Amino acid sequence: MSAAAGLRSEARAALGDYRFLVERGYPDRPSIDLVGNRYRLTREERNLLFRGVVAEKHAATRCARLLTARQVREGGRPGQRLSLCVDGYNVLYTILAYLRGIGVFICTDCVLRDVSAAHGRRPPVSKLRRAVGMLCDALGALQPQEAIVLLDAQVRLYYDSAELLREALAGRGLPAEIRVTAQADAELMRAPASAVVATSDSVILDRTTAEVFDLARFALEREFSPAFIDLRREEMRPECS
Repeated sequence: MSAAAGLRSEARAALGDYRFLVERGYPDRPSIDLVGNRYRLTREERNLLFRGVVAEKHAATRCARLLTARQVREGGRPGQRLSLCVDGYNVLYTILAYLRGIGVFICTDCVLRDVSAAHGRRPPVSKLRRAVGMLCDALGALQPQEAIVLLDAQVRLYYDSAELLREALAGRGLPAEIRVTAQADAELMRAPASAVVATSDSVILDRTTAEVFDLARFALEREFSPAFIDLRREEMRPECS
């Protein structure tokens, strides 16, 4: 799935049809089956539609609340004291997907997600260490006044992710709190309106009153300057003659 080539013509046509159904309130899974079967989409392409296409009323709200890296560095909106609350595994898994060659793309709600949704699989420890390092380097570049990285205690990575993060942060001289909690999503949703939440989780994006930042995308763009497939543009692309 190359950003330069974009989507296959069949996947692009399916994107238009699926978006039509989503905007009219049809349920997600039956709609995916309908367009996926019609255009003979791969599992990856079906996941791309399912994870990447959001009804416009929700997408517009999410996009409007998404801060730029410059806004985060400067403290968010005018008069705001920035506290960055990081959805740790959400960010790490997106970075890991890219490092493992799994497709990542910009969704219609402006955030970066991967096509795998296979977040229970064990990543190679070398890639996990690199993802942790990239997350910490991104925090260092942003220099928030305070940062809290929340790790869901119910997620099993088979390695001590909290300890890897603490070591990486300490090695870079970055002050941040690493918190392992069974209430990670709830805590992120309850983040104060003066905070910034770093996540691409749809439920958190819709329920938090805080503004949001795409930390995974920022980390990957700093490291690799990749050109991601952007679903907001794919539907408009003309066919090659």
